[in-house]
Order: sequence, then C-alpha cells, then structure tokens
Amino acid sequence: MTDPSLVIALIATITSLIATAIAFQAYRSQTDPDVIVYLEHDENRPSLILLVIENRGNGVAHDIEFTIPKDFPSDPIGITSTGKKDFELMTEGPLISGIKALPPKGKRILNWGQFGGIYDYMGESFKTIEVKYKRKKMFGLEDQTFETQSDIEVASYRRTDASARNEATHLKKISETLEQVQKELHTLNQNIRSNKSG
Repeated sequence: MTDPSLVIALIATITSLIATAIAFQAYRSQTDPDVIVYLEHDENRPSLILLVIENRGNGVAHDIEFTIPKDFPSDPIGITSTGKKDFELMTEGPLISGIKALPPKGKRILNWGQFGGIYDYMGESFKTIEVKYKRKKMFGLEDQTFETQSDIEVASYRRTDASARNEATHLKKISETLEQVQKELHTLNQNIRSNKSG
C-alpha cells in the first residue's frame, strides 16, 4: 500500500515544478524582444508611407537580420497607381545590413514611398519580411534565437491619409499660440493701467 505522505510529497513537488515553470515562462515573456515590420502614414507628410521596424518587446533584440523579397523596391514613389513596375531595388539600409541591437520600444523608420508606387509593387497582395534576431544569454544559458514574419500590405491605405491628424496638430499649435498672446496682452494691459494710476 502506498504511503499517503509520499503521495502528498510527490504532488507538492510536481505542483512546485509546474509553478516554477509558469513563473519562468511569464518572466521570459516580459523580457523577450519582439521585432516586427509594418507600414504607417507619415503624420507630417500625408502622402508618404513609412516602413517601420520596431522592437515591441521588453528585451533588447541583438543581431537582427531581415530577409526581404528579391524584388523589394527602395523608394516606390507615386501618388496614384500607374501600373509601372520599373523600381530600383533596395540595396542599402537596415533591411539590407541588419541592426546590431534594438532596445525595447526602439524603432528604425524608413521614408519608404507613396501609395501609388507601393500599390504598383504589391497590388492587393502582401509581401512577407522575415526577421531573425537574438536575445543574449541569461543565467548561463545560450543565446536564444527568435524568428518572426511580418506581412505588409498597402491596399488598406486606399482613400486614407494622415492629413486630418496633421491639421489637428497645426490647429492645436495655433490655439496654444493665441492663448499665449492673449496672456501677454492681458499682462501688458495691467502694466499700462498701473503706470497710469501711479
């Protein structure tokens, strides 16, 4: 017959091991890098679409390498689509040379192109950029290698731009300037009155 105390000790040991594994996994998830590539509008230049490389994780990404499509263009310019596909290929920049290290929330932003030119390149489909990077060893363990894929597309940018956000920023600045002018005029008016009364 099995000793109940032995069963209890075994269950406690297994439970402790599971809890430790879960805690370690949670710690890892909070310290792992996570490098992605995506497109976004330039808020200050509404016709321009940026290509952004971002480490959205909480750990430093080291030795980042990218694998891009062989026909990846360097600057697909054009407000509207023309159907032409005579692009210059990308031959320099972080997607070609890689990035030695990217801190948490760190970015590299490329002024990539305009909707029409990018659409001529990829149309309604998407292009995949593969990313490979490392997290340096912890607790005497070997460096860990991560691999992710980012699918970028431009079709969803049709009939959208960043001009509304840009205009809102300018309006806010104008409003702040007018408030400052009003305060200075009020101060000046008070000084004039005090001088007259004196």
